[in-house]
Amino acid sequence: MSAVSNANVAILFPGDPTARSTWSGTPLGVVTGFSEIGVDASPVAAMPPEHVHSLALNAVAVAHLHRSVRKGAEETLRLSRRLARNTPAMSALYTRAATRAISRHSNLTAVVQIGTGYGVETALPLVTYEDMTIAQALEYGYPEWNRLSKRSLRRRIDFQRRAYERADACCATTFWAADSIVRDYGVSPDKVHVVGVGRNHSVDPPESRDWSVPRYLFVGWEWERKNGPRVVQAFERVRTRIPGAQLALVGRHERIGGPGVRDYGILRLDDPAQRRQVEGLFRSSTCFVMPSRCEPSGLVYIEAAQAGMPAIGTTVGGFSDQLRDGGRAVDPADVEGLVDAMLEFADPDVAARAGSIAHVRSQLYTWSKVASRLLRAALGTAACGSELEPFLQR
Repeated sequence: MSAVSNANVAILFPGDPTARSTWSGTPLGVVTGFSEIGVDASPVAAMPPEHVHSLALNAVAVAHLHRSVRKGAEETLRLSRRLARNTPAMSALYTRAATRAISRHSNLTAVVQIGTGYGVETALPLVTYEDMTIAQALEYGYPEWNRLSKRSLRRRIDFQRRAYERADACCATTFWAADSIVRDYGVSPDKVHVVGVGRNHSVDPPESRDWSVPRYLFVGWEWERKNGPRVVQAFERVRTRIPGAQLALVGRHERIGGPGVRDYGILRLDDPAQRRQVEGLFRSSTCFVMPSRCEPSGLVYIEAAQAGMPAIGTTVGGFSDQLRDGGRAVDPADVEGLVDAMLEFADPDVAARAGSIAHVRSQLYTWSKVASRLLRAALGTAACGSELEPFLQR
């Protein structure tokens, strides 16, 4: 029996790795991916007992209230809890929980540690997997990081560096994140691998798509961070050039109207009727648009590509790594650049050609292929040979 078929991999995450809501379903995707390639996967929550976790998180959050002041008590409390999760105190708590949890599992072959906000002491082959480093989060203004004290930040960055040093391999979703692991943390490039992300929602392309009229699609839960207002602003200008252009909006935001705009609000994939609506939009739209202020590795770009659509994404994050010629990256602050990209994909031939490229590119991004690459990183090429997927290349 090969090393691959005999493997039993722990999927470690500070939360429930099997919950669809956990980190956009990424841990569940990894677990599912291992099962699809015939490898046993053991989901392991790097969490202390719930009452211990709640007490610790609330205590740390109270200590950070003064750094979390926003308009409204609810928003202040929410941010203080987000800050608390990233403190050295919580990292230490998650590390102890992770080490204990792994020790209770027998016959493990390797450990995939999702995220580096904690560590794990183990003699097993260990690989990390994430989409962004703390250095990048600070650079791009994530409030749960840039409101921490300088001392806490130094300790957390050192903690992340030790996690990379402890690991046998450091896996990233994109070259954007991988480059930071090398550049900002001094990790050898030979130890860093790009393994991609998978798709949580797959819609096959229609047999034929009407490219004659541009139909743009925006799907984003965080309206401001995903740059929804700028998409609407750019579309209004596109509409003056192409009066028949349409824009569909899906997500959480105030109701938006206007010529050519149809606002669907929140559509839930766990509701069969709403899921069919989403699938219909993915099949009928001619271009996906989400130039987020920062998007480490948006799964939705891959999902749009799978449906045969080109995508307009952001220069801030790993989008350019994902679709390449199947899309266009624009500066999230550049309205003119966004308008130009939308007009480019208003051309039926250009959009159809890019959509075809995007669809081919999306086949590299499935959870089974991500799991295969993670296992290659854990076992090494000598153990797995050509049996597993190669790492993604520039």
